[in-house]
Amino acid sequence: MNSLFVFFISNSGYSKFRNSDIPRPDFWGGYRLIPSEFEFWQGRESRLHDRIKYSLESNEWKTSRLSP
Repeated sequence: MNSLFVFFISNSGYSKFRNSDIPRPDFWGGYRLIPSEFEFWQGRESRLHDRIKYSLESNEWKTSRLSP
């Protein structure tokens, strides 16, 4: 893990919420996103792009390579 990230998390107060919800005002709303699939695309000059798909199956992330 990136040492700067570890330093930020350990010194910013986030650790006190490790096992609980972070409090927020009653008037705050929002959405909760629960992803079941991600696709990452990396373009290349040759047009043979890299496409990797992550799918959540039975509480495990499975990876697969897709066609360019």
